[in-house]
Amino acid sequence: MTVKQDVSDRARAKSSQKLNPFLDARREWNERFGEYVSAKRMWQSVALISLVMAGTTMLYAIYLSSQTKVVPYIVEVNKLGQVAYNGPLESTTSYDKRIVQLLIADFIQNFRGVSADAVVQRAMVDKLYAYLAKSDPATRTISEYFQQPGNSPFEKAQQETVSVSVQTVLPVSDRSYRIEWTETTYNRDGTTQATNYFRGEVQIALAAHPDPKTILVNPLGLYITNISYAGYVK
Repeated sequence: MTVKQDVSDRARAKSSQKLNPFLDARREWNERFGEYVSAKRMWQSVALISLVMAGTTMLYAIYLSSQTKVVPYIVEVNKLGQVAYNGPLESTTSYDKRIVQLLIADFIQNFRGVSADAVVQRAMVDKLYAYLAKSDPATRTISEYFQQPGNSPFEKAQQETVSVSVQTVLPVSDRSYRIEWTETTYNRDGTTQATNYFRGEVQIALAAHPDPKTILVNPLGLYITNISYAGYVK
């Protein structure tokens, strides 16, 4: 093959490529629409990343809102009405045992008392359970007691009422207290039916951070974890 013939063949091949309509159409499509397709894919990726980031931000915001806590704020004034101190209530592990004794007495009165007023009785039961945690044995003991026939205070109130008078609440240890109380039962006409005497013992626990929902009825965060009691003859 001569050099002249080789050059001629190359020229014909090049000419045929230029005149090929399929190649021309492919080249034209790549030039006009290829960039659009690439841009579309890029924006789709950006949109997907933005959506993931927005969803993550929303979930984190929901988590933060669920962790919101109420911090009590104290304002102390002196006898002249001047502000002596103001600031948040600091967490402390110390407490006055007299307050604990008062709350235990309140617990016993709400547990054993029976009121003829259904609204008052419901408030007593609600306040009683404010001193109880779901996982503690005392909660099961009291719930099982109320479920026994004749022990529901609402059923008792149809026939009688019970007034509870706590006599003593004495500390046995930092977490145990011994209680003595009197229960006076009245007929619905107000006449005295009987007077009974009881001794009991409770174990307590103090929550480091009281639940804001129960802080108004249980401000100290005191929970009765165990309870045992029995009647006696005086």
